[in-house]
Amino acid sequence: MVIEHTFVTTMPVGQALTTAGEFLSARGFQAQAETAFTMGGAWQAIELLRGKAGAGSAKSLSELPQRVRLEWDRGRVVVAASIYPKNDKHQKNHVTLLDPTTSDIAAVKVPEALGCLLFTVVRSLELLLAQRNPEEAANTWQAMEAGVARRAVADRQRLKSYRNRLLVIFGVGILAVVLAILAFSH
Repeated sequence: MVIEHTFVTTMPVGQALTTAGEFLSARGFQAQAETAFTMGGAWQAIELLRGKAGAGSAKSLSELPQRVRLEWDRGRVVVAASIYPKNDKHQKNHVTLLDPTTSDIAAVKVPEALGCLLFTVVRSLELLLAQRNPEEAANTWQAMEAGVARRAVADRQRLKSYRNRLLVIFGVGILAVVLAILAFSH
């Protein structure tokens, strides 16, 4: 899933990319080697990654492989954010982008939650670089992370409940087989 967003900032290129890089690094992203390059003596782009190497090993939405690329061109910033879902059923052509401050990530389906996560990334960067409001950017991000944490707890509870039901069914099946053997052996 990919979201691309464009906005304008009055920050100079170095300050904009450094500010964005520090903001994302504080939230688990790491700069991708050799993707930040210079043209005319200044940075023009930066790319950062977060999450597990493969989607299959991720235990929560925030551990899914994520990539953010920012390109700066004369004050215009293009942000591309992508996330790799665990399987194809979690991908859709169109999802409703939800604001984490007004929606609960734990209560929506996976594609919408992934869209909300990406929307939060690009919205937070716009708040940080264009509107120069780091507090609101951090609050938006924290709302998303809180929703992801609630979703992870709900997923673990659902998995535990499913596992317990399977154990009960398996136990009843074994008990039925043992009783059948005892009944036919006499």
